[in-house]
Amino acid sequence: TVISAPRAPLDTRFDYEKFYDMRGRFERCTRIHRQMLAVPPSAMEERTRLAWAINMYNYLVIETATENLLIPGHGRQRYLGPNAINTRKGPFFRAPVVEVEGRSYSLDQFERHFMLADFDPATGGPPPASLDPRVHFAVVCGALGCPPLQPRAYRGDSLEIQLDAATRNALALPRHLKFREETGIVEASAIFHWYMADFGGMDKAFRFLLKYAPAKTRAGIERRKITSISGMIPWDWNLNQTEHKKEI
Repeated sequence: TVISAPRAPLDTRFDYEKFYDMRGRFERCTRIHRQMLAVPPSAMEERTRLAWAINMYNYLVIETATENLLIPGHGRQRYLGPNAINTRKGPFFRAPVVEVEGRSYSLDQFERHFMLADFDPATGGPPPASLDPRVHFAVVCGALGCPPLQPRAYRGDSLEIQLDAATRNALALPRHLKFREETGIVEASAIFHWYMADFGGMDKAFRFLLKYAPAKTRAGIERRKITSISGMIPWDWNLNQTEHKKEI
């Protein structure tokens, strides 16, 4: 569901509650699941595989959140956010959700392997060249703090343009970038804190932010000669559920 105003940066939410109640949901999910795994990722070209992985991750979040939406034993009361969800197999991000080419993956494992090149920041080394930090603004973990879910699937032949657009759009939203020129304070999404190493360190993360920030924001930052991120914007872990108007 698009919730942004015309000409404003795109912002979206998903209606998990409606999807949960949809007739034939299980069959539909099974069909989508099967279609998305029809071609093994090892047979895909690199950019096609990354586009597939983004789409697959975003779908798995929707599927898993919907399937486990309601708190057991509490009627229609749902979990407030993805990090609060406990599936039958474990916590939302750590429970196995998909099998790909004979290997089982949780959401965290899937993201790390297929989108972040199995990079381990603990090694202290630089990220591999195949790790594109723009993916952090394309994947949607189901929380309000996440970048918006884009209305179109990612494709290998248009991935460069799509990742650029998704990153610029996210950084045009105040939950991902705030700048007050009068104080010179630059606050950025927790993505830049959690995944600092994926950007190549603090300096490169700031240069990345400056490159994809809205032109007006970038000009203000450069005018103030700011060279680093001042603080982190708190992450909103509430579910990115479409709001429904309450009947009076």
